[in-house]
Amino acid sequence: MMKRCRAYLVVILIAATLLSACEVPPCPIVIPTEDTAVSPDSETYSSGSDESEGETGNTDAGETGNTYETDSKGGADGTYGSSSSESAEGTIADYDAGNTKYYAYSTLDDSDKAVYDCMYEAMRDLHKETIIPTTDETGLDKIFTCVNDDHPELFYVNGFKYVKYTLAGIVKKIVMQPAYTMDSDEVISKRSQIDEYVSKCLSGVPDGGDDYDKIKYIYEYLIQNTDYRLGAQNNQNICSVFITKESVCQGYSKATQYLLQKLGIEAVTVDGNANGVPHAWNVVKSDGNWYYLDTTWGDAEYQKKQGEASEASFDVINYDYLCVTGDDIMRTHTVDHKFSLPDCNANADNYYIREDLYFTGTDKDKLKDIFSKARQNGEKEVRFRCSDKNVYDEMYKYLITDQKIFGLIGQSGKTITYVNSPETYTYGFWIDE
Repeated sequence: MMKRCRAYLVVILIAATLLSACEVPPCPIVIPTEDTAVSPDSETYSSGSDESEGETGNTDAGETGNTYETDSKGGADGTYGSSSSESAEGTIADYDAGNTKYYAYSTLDDSDKAVYDCMYEAMRDLHKETIIPTTDETGLDKIFTCVNDDHPELFYVNGFKYVKYTLAGIVKKIVMQPAYTMDSDEVISKRSQIDEYVSKCLSGVPDGGDDYDKIKYIYEYLIQNTDYRLGAQNNQNICSVFITKESVCQGYSKATQYLLQKLGIEAVTVDGNANGVPHAWNVVKSDGNWYYLDTTWGDAEYQKKQGEASEASFDVINYDYLCVTGDDIMRTHTVDHKFSLPDCNANADNYYIREDLYFTGTDKDKLKDIFSKARQNGEKEVRFRCSDKNVYDEMYKYLITDQKIFGLIGQSGKTITYVNSPETYTYGFWIDE
């Protein structure tokens, strides 16, 4: 007599990356229920957050609907073409997230890439559930993380759960059920608002610029048009930046990634800690090399609220974390990630090097030239970086201890406000009126 296949809900994964006010959630929860059959829609699971640090809300994992089998359409390099399909929520207009390669995808083997493709297509089209092409549950949370970190346009996804079907103890099928924060109508509405912001932003991209010029533009644009605010609505996704124009680190990093991908620049979100506080930032590929990029830390509003900036610097951009190396960022940041990140060893597109504001010694003539140009251009700010601690200390003695800075400003009766960072070996000077 043929045995009936019994379905068991074996694991529930809440794998959304949540950073409320730069807070990273705990690891996905694994809950085995081996002995009792459980209906796929018998429980609702939500992503947790510290409401005092930001507003994310609860997320319903969704009801069980039709099962969708999706073919893999991702290319070998992780580049996706456009397609449209009928979702469980209705027809979703095709939405192109950008013509770019996806880094997290590239870290997976072929079998995991097939699962990634299936997950992505299901979430892109708001399918309520889909059969994924594997019977191995062990790596699902990692693969989901890769999809989530590659695709900031999936702003309405807040995790997933899955149902495992077995026969005689052998897994025969796994059905994924994404957790959505909004229905298809709201998704389409927000996509329209996002497109409006993105169109306006990208219209100002410098003509003929290289990758560095584009990255710098996006970095500056987001900082100038976003307020850092704890508790900002939708602060875990791009809606906070593009629609309400206020966010925390997760929103900044997702928005940065999204815009760069639109420009054909590879970028991925990075989770970890910064000065002991959970944080999110990016790695980006500029002119053939990988760099770290922290747009949040570039925002003076963030510096202000963290007590890390003087009053003089509240209205300026901090360029200390615009295209930096791994050695640079690891003085303050620690990566906590489910997949390996590229080596970031190049310096060529570091902001201070590209703008000729980099010192390998106490070059007095170069200092005079930098301050002179600032005066001629009517600029009240001068920033520069030293190559190492020895040069940094020499500069401090020359400019601050010996007070040579007053000879450089070329104006009598003025005062100087400065900030110095031993972590990045940088100085910033402001001429007070």
